[in-house]
Amino acid sequence: MSKVLIVEDELSIAELEKDYLELSSFEVEIETDGQQGLEKALKNDFDMIILDIMLPGVDGFEICKQIREAKEIPILMVSARKEDIDKIRGLGLGADDYITKPFSPSELVARVKAHLNRYQRLVNNQMEVNDIIEIRGLKIDKTARRVYLNGEEKVFTTKEFDLLTFLAGHPNRVFTKEELFNKIWDMESLGDIATVTVHIKKIREKIEVNTANLNISRQYGVLDIVSRCRRFFMRKNKKINIIYKDDQIVVCEKPKGIPVSSDKTGDMDLLHQLKNQLFFEENTDGEPQLYLVHRLDRPVGGVMVFARTKKAAASLTKQIKEHTFEKDYQAVLTDGCLTTKGHSGLFIKRSEE
Repeated sequence: MSKVLIVEDELSIAELEKDYLELSSFEVEIETDGQQGLEKALKNDFDMIILDIMLPGVDGFEICKQIREAKEIPILMVSARKEDIDKIRGLGLGADDYITKPFSPSELVARVKAHLNRYQRLVNNQMEVNDIIEIRGLKIDKTARRVYLNGEEKVFTTKEFDLLTFLAGHPNRVFTKEELFNKIWDMESLGDIATVTVHIKKIREKIEVNTANLNISRQYGVLDIVSRCRRFFMRKNKKINIIYKDDQIVVCEKPKGIPVSSDKTGDMDLLHQLKNQLFFEENTDGEPQLYLVHRLDRPVGGVMVFARTKKAAASLTKQIKEHTFEKDYQAVLTDGCLTTKGHSGLFIKRSEE
């Protein structure tokens, strides 16, 4: 039941207002003195105040001002003053409505109900709590899609936010790059799985003060997210042995049993694993560029060359087509060793068990 306080020095009018309000199931109290009405309004919890202007002790304008400074409840001013200046003053001091005497008691009740209903809707809207994940200094507002680090908002792209939220919502779990790609970018997406690597790096740059110093991130309370991102890359995949690299090519040893590029199995492939490794070792701003110029079958282990620029890729491809790219294959057979020489600077070992 809503509680209404009537501050009115004319007792007959106050009693009439009270009778009509009580018929509509309101709990009503009356004060005929301005000072006493102000004290009661400030000390007690009322849902609405009906306030006359001309009062003994303290006038209605001052009461309205002090109540509005202390509380956010509807205030309906009632007065015999019909001048616009009085209405403007009352509304300017924080009154929600102004009604002049004489008035219909039914209209008064209708206005009280309307203001209380509107106020209740506003309160309910404000009480709706956003879905928030907090990890000490890191605050992720899932409803507003905003991220704060120690109170300072950090700007995240759509996918960066989705990836951060997913990791933060699954503590103490490690995900493969393929799993994250499928969750965030959707399994049917045609994008490059290596994009996950780039997004992780961007997230780290935003939630760590210094991405090269993990200890600094501790004091900001984001170690859980950062370490989870790092574990994601370092989990099961062994480091690729890089034999030689410069700004044009990368020469590495391909372990047997892994595909050179992505296939229908969805297993980690050499191309993306090498991209991830270069991404962290060289601390690049974006995804490392690697171009596949030749292949080895999945069961085969050996040396492979990747181009780092389009110009290098074109040059290597031309050498392969013109057979100036010398190859040397070795295969271990059950009844001996057979060596076949071709044209290449590569030494590739094929073994079958």
